[in-house]
Amino acid sequence: MATLLEKLEAAELRIGLCEDTKLAKLLEVALPNILGFLSSAEPAVRNKVMAILGHINKRVKGDASILLPLGGLAKLFLTTDHPMVSNFTLVYVEMAFSRVPAAERSALLPKLLVGIAGRPVAQQDTLLQLLLLALPTLPLPKLAAELKGPEASLPFLEAAADRALALRHLLDVLLYLPPCTRGQAEGAPPPAPPGLSHAAAKRVCGKLGPEEVRGELLPHLAPTDPNPNPKPNPNPEPNPNPSPSPNPDPDSTSHGLRSTTSHPSHEQVRGELLATKKLSVLRLLGCAVGRVRVRVRVS
Repeated sequence: MATLLEKLEAAELRIGLCEDTKLAKLLEVALPNILGFLSSAEPAVRNKVMAILGHINKRVKGDASILLPLGGLAKLFLTTDHPMVSNFTLVYVEMAFSRVPAAERSALLPKLLVGIAGRPVAQQDTLLQLLLLALPTLPLPKLAAELKGPEASLPFLEAAADRALALRHLLDVLLYLPPCTRGQAEGAPPPAPPGLSHAAAKRVCGKLGPEEVRGELLPHLAPTDPNPNPKPNPNPEPNPNPSPSPNPDPDSTSHGLRSTTSHPSHEQVRGELLATKKLSVLRLLGCAVGRVRVRVRVS
């Protein structure tokens, strides 16, 4: 154990002295190895590993340009059977996911989702959120032969349990609507969205609030003016009863979203959700698997 502690202390010193511009190269090999030592039965070793990870977190979270070794982390996550190692590794997988190119995400995510049905619920939630993040760039199968075998583009759809879990979550995303709180007593929990349980809605939202989810899905639905350069009216008619305009919602105006106080109909919101790129790809995925039939009628 003394030799292992000395190695960890040397690694801690190297990481601490490493410049930010060279940290990604150092972590490429060091981070998966350090995480693997969490399986040690010695408390002193685990404590030292946690101290090193704490230092890495401070450096990495403060600089989004520092890349993390997604490939090495994914390999460790898939091969370890130690709960503590897999939990901490998935934390860094999630952190690395948004820092790597889309091609690398789409190549590694299908492998990460294999066996998802047998993982703890907390890990399932994280992996399903990563699925939505990588969904627009996933290599969707075009033929039934591409769904099975070693060359399958989406291997997590082979096992019935994994396929059912993933597609059920994607259908929940299709059904999700921000809960309507009109008429609710102050402080009362919002009702579940139509067609979803509270647990399913919580899984769809992940770390975002209900209205934040809508904002994430609808960034392109900013109101557009068909006449961006209107000509001024030379003889404007005065308004005999002018009414003061309400204060604009800073959240909705800054992101170009419709104010959430307008309360659009469920059919309108669902049509807008299905029009987004992510969910259009989601529908294609369901049709490609041949297990889901989605019929949407927008009035």
